[in-house]
Amino acid sequence: MARIDSEKILVEVRRRTLWVGDSAAYPLPQITAVRRHTLVPKREVAIKRFAERTGPVLGFTVAAFAVLAWLGSKVPFLAYLVLTGASAGLIAPAAVRLVKQLRLPRLYALLVHTAGGQNAFVVNEKESLVRQLMNQIVEAIDNPHATLSMTVENYYGDLVEGDKILGDKTVNKGWSD
Repeated sequence: MARIDSEKILVEVRRRTLWVGDSAAYPLPQITAVRRHTLVPKREVAIKRFAERTGPVLGFTVAAFAVLAWLGSKVPFLAYLVLTGASAGLIAPAAVRLVKQLRLPRLYALLVHTAGGQNAFVVNEKESLVRQLMNQIVEAIDNPHATLSMTVENYYGDLVEGDKILGDKTVNKGWSD
């Protein structure tokens, strides 16, 4: 199940260091690259999983209704109600999961590369914000007197079984690169 949480973090450049909230600091001279990464929801996977989960239930329901119709008036109306309720009860959770996954937003991650590897430190829905932050960090790398102070909404969490960008920056079961 997709779970996205967010928090506001302060991103700053001061004293030639990129500070990300109270969790990370990157000395600007050690940053080798800064890039934006787009995470696109895998809607076709969500639809396929919904079909796989509900297909057998729907098939059974259609067959059961055909049998009930064939039996005609010998079957009490309550049998139709029980069959309908049971089928709806089995399909509803999968339908709710599908709707949640189809509503997942496209996310943009800002990746910072250092000699030690790459880290995603900001994930946000707004491409323009991530692009602006990237441009300001690159400017700060080139300009020793540059400063930056910006509060941004940062998304994190288990976003559905898949691509790990960094620790809790899991972007998955609903997103592709």
